[in-house]
Amino acid sequence: LPPPTLDDNHSDQSRLFREIRRQQPAPIMQLGLKVLQALPRILREADWKVTVTLGWRGGTMEVLQVEPGDTSSRNLGLSVDVGTSTVVAHLIDLDTTEKLDAEAVYNSQRSWGDTVTRRIVHAATPGGLDALQKAVVDDINGMILALAERNHIRQHDITAVTCAGNTTMTHLLLGVDPGPIRKNPYVAPSAVPPPVRAVEVGIQIHPRGLLYTVPNIGGWVGGDITAGILAVGMTRTEKVQMLIDIGTNGEIAIGNHDWTISCSSSAGPAFEGSGVRHGMKAVHGAIERVEISHDGTVRYRTVGNTRPRGICGSGLIDLVADMCKVGFIDRSGRLMPESTHRMRERDGAVEFVLVPASRSENGQDIVVTQADLTNLLSAKAAIYAGTQVLARVVGLDFGAVERVLVAGGFGNYLD
Repeated sequence: LPPPTLDDNHSDQSRLFREIRRQQPAPIMQLGLKVLQALPRILREADWKVTVTLGWRGGTMEVLQVEPGDTSSRNLGLSVDVGTSTVVAHLIDLDTTEKLDAEAVYNSQRSWGDTVTRRIVHAATPGGLDALQKAVVDDINGMILALAERNHIRQHDITAVTCAGNTTMTHLLLGVDPGPIRKNPYVAPSAVPPPVRAVEVGIQIHPRGLLYTVPNIGGWVGGDITAGILAVGMTRTEKVQMLIDIGTNGEIAIGNHDWTISCSSSAGPAFEGSGVRHGMKAVHGAIERVEISHDGTVRYRTVGNTRPRGICGSGLIDLVADMCKVGFIDRSGRLMPESTHRMRERDGAVEFVLVPASRSENGQDIVVTQADLTNLLSAKAAIYAGTQVLARVVGLDFGAVERVLVAGGFGNYLD
């Protein structure tokens, strides 16, 4: 900044705002009291050479911090996917948008239920909302600490966090009661929550750092699908595309640069291993790939290439597809008892032995039962029904959809 003179005797704040506006148009600017209190000393000690961190709050540009000298190498942000089952954080260089590192944990809110509906119910109990919010904030803070230590930075160097999640997860993160989402007419308290100080919800970054949440579309279609639509460029192409984000809930969007429509479908947690006898998350020991040849030979691959402990969603999809191809199940998903020596009857029910006890990590057979198949096919049917209804509403035949994208932790690993 040019130092003040008798001819240019603007205040320190006005001088700072003037120089910022010469590089970045901002009709409305503001700064906080703590920044103002430190401003005179920093400007003069730094000989009027400073680094300013700016953040948008709606139409207002805020000066988050003023530092002496050039500290632009520490312009860091955090991008967080607040999933119902898993929370993932990416450390981002905000100047280059380069992803520097990533961390993932299970959502600790699972203690109160696998589905968002159970968590909405728990949020209505005394202390329930606070407990749910603290759980996910603690998850995020734990990841921030791990990322900071691993990359030799201070938590103070992170000045912005952007979170995307389904509508209920977004509300729970902010400590807003999601109760109305569950009841007719399924209205969310907020579709576009405003930027807030991250510290207001307990996220431990720069004390004036901002928390942004990606806008929700509706009560059951959240910011995660908004982020997906933006990421795949659906609104920037003539091609009609379909995006399916498969998690505990399945969210579906169809559209192009002229229009987009979306819906939600309750798939349940079967794709993530729940409701399946030997189902599990995609962690070490989970079977993630399956191939069955026509002679009945079964080949599989586990996460981490360790001895199998169970099977995760992508492995289940592989398994069902190949069992159908070789005739171990019929088109309705019914196990065919005489089709292979791997079929057996136990407790009056037929089951398929995927991995014998001698090859599993825990010394037990890993099997797939008729109930497992029923749960999985119900989840698949829910997603399929959602895609059909959505297409029908806009008068589209599936043939008009030129590209289908599958997202989510599960979708990412599908064959």
